[in-house]
Amino acid sequence: MHLKIDSSLVIDNLQSARERKDLRKLFSSLPKNIGRVGNTNIPLEEWMHCNTEDTEQGDKRSGAILKAILAPDVEKPVIQGENQPLIFGARSIHGLLKNALTERICMNVGMSAGSQISPMLPAYLELGIQRLKELKAIVQDVHLRFFSTASLSPHLNGADPEQVARIQRAQHSLIGAYLEHFHSELFPYINYSDIQQGVPLLSKSALQDRIDAIRKDVSGEILKKLESCGNHHGDEVGQKNALAYAAYHPQPSLFADESNGRNIISVGGPGEALFNEVRFLPQFQRADPNVAIVVPPGLISRTPPYLEIPNGLSMSEFLEGSDRVFALLKSPKENKHLFQIPGARDLLHIAKCLSGRQDLIRGLEMLRSFYEETFSHIP
Repeated sequence: MHLKIDSSLVIDNLQSARERKDLRKLFSSLPKNIGRVGNTNIPLEEWMHCNTEDTEQGDKRSGAILKAILAPDVEKPVIQGENQPLIFGARSIHGLLKNALTERICMNVGMSAGSQISPMLPAYLELGIQRLKELKAIVQDVHLRFFSTASLSPHLNGADPEQVARIQRAQHSLIGAYLEHFHSELFPYINYSDIQQGVPLLSKSALQDRIDAIRKDVSGEILKKLESCGNHHGDEVGQKNALAYAAYHPQPSLFADESNGRNIISVGGPGEALFNEVRFLPQFQRADPNVAIVVPPGLISRTPPYLEIPNGLSMSEFLEGSDRVFALLKSPKENKHLFQIPGARDLLHIAKCLSGRQDLIRGLEMLRSFYEETFSHIP
């Protein structure tokens, strides 16, 4: 008796096995089940197997590029279990990996401004810096850009324009000094002038069209979270302002480098997960390979480190010293929770980046010494 074998099924199975093998090679240098697609629980590798036609690994450097953008060395110890980075624009991953070998990568980290400079601010800078450092060793052309959305605050939540401009100037000065002091070798590859940029305003009708699109197309759970972000600014008005702020995120100037590079990577903290839901709506997406990485909340605080964290360390407390500061300096890991220091996670991330993960106390002392030398000169 002869069994009739469906040749098309055999070919499909062989193709599927090859795809799996190629994906395993691509992910071989990464932690197991690295990353979740968007605001879902779906592992990136599994999603790519089911949703991406082109799964060939390509150049052997592709895996190293993927590792650099998803899990640079200093972040890998944090990535485990449910504490995973989120990846938006997953369909662009393969295109970006291929193009990155011959064309510029434009990496972008956006921030805003509070009422004062937080000592935790560099934790946000390091999200881009650590990726830039690893990518520079792999590809020919990669640039990092820091930019700001702070100029929208006076229009959306009544912030004082002069105060916002002052903080933007101070952030610009501090970022420049930090880069020159700790990362001078990367200075030519980083643009931070847009920290003082003014975001071009949309017309009332264009803005309302975007708000309507968000209400229509963003999932109910994400919409509720976006609206709740504005509640503390005033109920319905605050909710609408929060949606308006989200509506600005698809603007090209808020995630595209001025060099018009085709390969765009946005990197941000946990709060960016909401805004990336808007940025990656089909009607707003760019045609270029465009990927956004949201770092896991175990790495830095949910309150962005460029803002003041309630009951967190202020710059003056960090510089002048207090029981909380001295406890953190004496034994960082043990005392970050004992003394209930909001933002300690951010400070420890900076310390890891500055000391190469070897000596947290030394990293904290390096940061404190830098502020002592620099902060009095910041306008």
